[in-house]
Amino acid sequence: MVAGDPVGAFAAIVPTFVHSPGNGRRTTQPQRAKGASAQSLSKQANETAAFLLFQFRFRIPSDASLFHDSQSLLYLCASHALLPELDRNQLTEARDRVVTAMWLHCLTWESDVAHMLYLRSQLYDYLERATDATRDLMESFRLTDPDEHVYVTKAQAVWTSMLEENKVSDAIDFLLGVYRVCPREARDEVREMLDETYAIASPKKRQSGKG
Repeated sequence: MVAGDPVGAFAAIVPTFVHSPGNGRRTTQPQRAKGASAQSLSKQANETAAFLLFQFRFRIPSDASLFHDSQSLLYLCASHALLPELDRNQLTEARDRVVTAMWLHCLTWESDVAHMLYLRSQLYDYLERATDATRDLMESFRLTDPDEHVYVTKAQAVWTSMLEENKVSDAIDFLLGVYRVCPREARDEVREMLDETYAIASPKKRQSGKG
């Protein structure tokens, strides 16, 4: 179990893997880690699971917002970097341990349903449960106030999900709605996403016209 300063522990645990080419999903040709490499990955998996479940064993002060933010960052690192690396190296038991810890960690956010759903959507995405991931992601976005600093971040995640599902027209309509209500300082970022989406839509329209 991780002990001592939780923020210091977080700094020591966060995975530092280099992302594989592509979209960061599991690779199709895994390679088994050997010796020290496998031990290091298993150690990181154990520490990650322990840190995500910290409040199941210890009482956390009510004003520990930095601690909880650190856990959320670790959760996202696990979903995007650690889990794919464990898959690539066929460390199934370690992978299952982290997945279980991530699922249980979501339950600690029942007081903030929007954040709980966002975290869970990331786990569903890793597990390739696209319907569940999209559902949780959309509901998390719906529950987020436009003035919150994570509003545009969540909008970007929904937009990306729509593009991955080839729902370009839906993505445009969605971004137009976001643009109308988002803070003024976020409009440039939303406009860039719109420009990118229109650029994707244009070739599709030209192809459709040729048909």
